[in-house]
Amino acid sequence: MKTQIIAGIIGIAAAGAAAIGLKMYHDYKERQVEVMANGIEIEVDGDLVKEAIDRRIDKIVRREVDATAAQAVAQVRSDIRREVKDSVNLAYSDLKNDVEKELTRQVGEVDISDIRKEVVRKAKERAAEKFDSDLKSVLEAYNRDLENISKIYSSIAEKMDTTGNKEKSVNLNIG
Repeated sequence: MKTQIIAGIIGIAAAGAAAIGLKMYHDYKERQVEVMANGIEIEVDGDLVKEAIDRRIDKIVRREVDATAAQAVAQVRSDIRREVKDSVNLAYSDLKNDVEKELTRQVGEVDISDIRKEVVRKAKERAAEKFDSDLKSVLEAYNRDLENISKIYSSIAEKMDTTGNKEKSVNLNIG
């Protein structure tokens, strides 16, 4: 464990020393380049300078023209949207008034008595359907009860017959 720590410290120290050495070498080379550049005189042809300036001017002009065109297109789009919105709003209010007038006219022509008759007819049909279903369930319950009563009386009659009392008879008429 101690060996690994010592090896790590040595590695860090070596990396630091290498970084310092590289920095010193870089600074040395940079100073040499500056010394060489100061001693050299460069002469540039006027046509070359003019061509470079013209290219730069063309690039700046092109960028400004593109930006101005984009701004003009955006302004035209904004103006068109505003005009369309205003036209739609104007047309909406005109349409709204026309629709209100037409609805008022059509509602005035509606014959309420026909609607009332139709509503009453449908209400009667619905009530009759409901009443029929209720009557069916009442009838089914009545028939079950009647059948149970009939079974009870039949059972009583059998009991009376088996007791030997044949002189007495019971007649039940149901329904």
